[in-house]
Amino acid sequence: MTTWLGALLIAAIAATAVAQEASAATQQMDVVEVSGLQPGPSLWRISHGDNEMWVLGTLSPVPKRMQWDAADVESIIRESQLVLLSPTINVKSELGFFAQIALVPKLFAIRKNPGKETLQEVLPDELYARWQTLSKRYFRSTRGLEKRRPIFVAQELYEQALGDAGLRSDNGVIARTMKVAKKAGVPVESPKVVVDVKDMKGLLAEFARTSLDDVACFDKTMTYVEHDLDTMRLRANAWAIGDAEALRAMTFTDSYDTCLRSLFGAPSLSKFGFVNLRERARDEWLQAAETALKSHRMTFSVLPMGQLLIDDGYAAELRKRGYTVEAPGEESAIDATTAP
Repeated sequence: MTTWLGALLIAAIAATAVAQEASAATQQMDVVEVSGLQPGPSLWRISHGDNEMWVLGTLSPVPKRMQWDAADVESIIRESQLVLLSPTINVKSELGFFAQIALVPKLFAIRKNPGKETLQEVLPDELYARWQTLSKRYFRSTRGLEKRRPIFVAQELYEQALGDAGLRSDNGVIARTMKVAKKAGVPVESPKVVVDVKDMKGLLAEFARTSLDDVACFDKTMTYVEHDLDTMRLRANAWAIGDAEALRAMTFTDSYDTCLRSLFGAPSLSKFGFVNLRERARDEWLQAAETALKSHRMTFSVLPMGQLLIDDGYAAELRKRGYTVEAPGEESAIDATTAP
């Protein structure tokens, strides 16, 4: 079975969120706080003959005080034969409930540096000096953070900075989508990469004693916090109000490639099945999308906005395979209010 311990493990090692850049023109825009009921972005349309898939591009972070007006999207979900979610990674284990409880202390131990070193001991002097400056701004006390691995401190810093900037990580899209689909009786498919861990205790022990190459992740996260919060707010605002032109003007870089590689790049973890996770997730979603487009008159899907916009994203791959992909604003593209 897929265990709650596995889910907690994935949550514990989740990397920091989206790296964001903007064009010079976009950076000159004033950043104002978007709040209240907002429409979100128009939908992308992917088609195969008479069959079509309407795709909502999601984003994190979003404005903290906005509410997503999902009425139009909800009507599309109710008319669809399938809802296709973004791919996920699941950790599978046959451990019983009480065996999982017994491993919780080991789970929390993976957050610490293997030799119990402090941040000051594992970071270059220049990076630690930057951390000290940021920590004074965002934390009342860093006592509980100083012995953690840089990647986990990076996540804490990122979340604190988002809140201070009027942003939040959870956009609420998945929960709303699943609620509407369940009420309407529309099947929901969530492509999964399943990591079947036969020795969960061994995995946690291996992770706890493995040094991670996560200094680069920490460096990048601090750079985002130091220089890119306004850009994050601009993009969050553009998503909230449905400004497709502004979203396209911003460069979507690989959101957490450096951090993921630092987590799962250690050769000692590959024996537990943590190999090519992102590539496998991509393949799972593309296979599910092709099946849906060939089998259903209408499908509703949710994908990270970057996978719709970047040159080697999921949408670009479907276009290469012969499917028609229409972005909002392109000829024949239709927004949520006019979709059938």
